[in-house]
Amino acid sequence: MSSIKDLIYFDYDKAKSLSSQLNGGIINEITRAIEEEGGINSDIGFDIKILKGNIGASDKEKNIRTERIELYHELLNEVENQLSEKKLLKNLNHSLRDDGKSFNDFLENVPNYTFVKANGWSSFEDFEWFKTIMTNFNEIQRLIYVSGIENNPEIVKQKQEINELKRGLKKANNQKELARLKAIEKQFDKTIQEHTEANLLDETFVERVKTFLDTFPQID
Repeated sequence: MSSIKDLIYFDYDKAKSLSSQLNGGIINEITRAIEEEGGINSDIGFDIKILKGNIGASDKEKNIRTERIELYHELLNEVENQLSEKKLLKNLNHSLRDDGKSFNDFLENVPNYTFVKANGWSSFEDFEWFKTIMTNFNEIQRLIYVSGIENNPEIVKQKQEINELKRGLKKANNQKELARLKAIEKQFDKTIQEHTEANLLDETFVERVKTFLDTFPQID
């Protein structure tokens, strides 16, 4: 093991894919053979083979213990070493310190690197996580704010109508009833905002933001 890493996030599938491409196949485990002379000492989980041999006037027993270790974190070290050997890995800390370029020139070169390594504080933009928040944001607000006004007669009536329409739509996909459901849900949201501090997002806006995030992160 070249180093010990405290990982917050490790894309195991990506690491296996890179290792497979670099090595012409994926290494799933490491096998180590350990020889021991003397008495037999069997460990659970190991394959043990016993070989006997005459040495002088006494018999000695030799144990060969085989350990199979599944790769996980060590796979990251292996991929890092392979990328470094093939000169595909760029250490950003060394580049910034030793290349003799200005910070702006350094930033311009970063997109040209295939794989990078950096030490220090970092910020990662998780667009998938952000899209999940955007998708569920309104529903979370409905859950929180409706609980405080669930006895409001208008809220009770609208919830009953929504539930009845949803039950009917499960049996038959009626476009007219679906349009009616959307209208009542829109009115339900309006009632929530009138009686609480909820600030529900426009669903069209949410879809457009998701489209934006799906599109631009793919641009190189």
